[in-house]
Amino acid sequence: MKFLLTTKNLRKKITVLDILFDSHIDEKIKHIKSAGFDGVVINLNENEAPTETIEAVRQNGLVVQNLHLPYSRINDLWVNGTSGTEMIRGFMKQIEFAHAHKVPIVVLHITSGNIPPLLSEVGIERIKQIIAFCEDHGVLLALENLRRLDYLLEVYDRCESDFLSFCFDIGHANALTGNLYEFPWKNFSSKLCCFHLHDNDGSSDQHLIPFMGNIDWGKIIPYIFSLKKDIPITIETYLLDWSKSFYTNMFSKDNFEAEFFKKTYQAALAIESYLNE
Repeated sequence: MKFLLTTKNLRKKITVLDILFDSHIDEKIKHIKSAGFDGVVINLNENEAPTETIEAVRQNGLVVQNLHLPYSRINDLWVNGTSGTEMIRGFMKQIEFAHAHKVPIVVLHITSGNIPPLLSEVGIERIKQIIAFCEDHGVLLALENLRRLDYLLEVYDRCESDFLSFCFDIGHANALTGNLYEFPWKNFSSKLCCFHLHDNDGSSDQHLIPFMGNIDWGKIIPYIFSLKKDIPITIETYLLDWSKSFYTNMFSKDNFEAEFFKKTYQAALAIESYLNE
């Protein structure tokens, strides 16, 4: 660990591996390692099994905290038909991949947008299949909060498993549901296993570096980390098309990616400082 704040509350700091730069994977890993991070989260495309990426990450002394399952057509989960069936098969292959490579958690969205297809028995049964597959392979399934918490509540109510968990996305609670400071933790805290930490101004899901939006980090961080001990500080920032201009005057053109990861790591340290007060 490069930056020692205190041995009492020291936490691993994790970042998303691919924040949408065009650089080679080895270049990304170099910048992440140099910035000070302990590990990465890997976002998967459909049918992707990135063995070489995981090996490269670990060869550089970084951990793989979790794999994020693909979600481009996740609403098909709730609709009877071949698309949803094939998608579930793909998830199972990637869960099997996580098990084979000793990645302990996979994160899953279960809806997209404000008006997904109606809650359905076919969707619940598919989720039960995924959970059973996770149980067989010793991998936690962490469902993530987006716009429709009612779908999550229905799944947690109807699917009992020690392998069904929860990934809390702080930016989604701020911008998509607008209930960050009144989040219904009584329904979710017992399932909590990981965080996605990023910022926005409350108008949209911007995935900014923490402290660049309107989230009150000093207010929310001590509380959410009190709910479950020893969860890593996981930063989920992306360089989206609109935010390239947002960062233009902040980082040099020739060293943009390295400076982006350094700034993100500094934000992770600032987040950790709230846990040491």
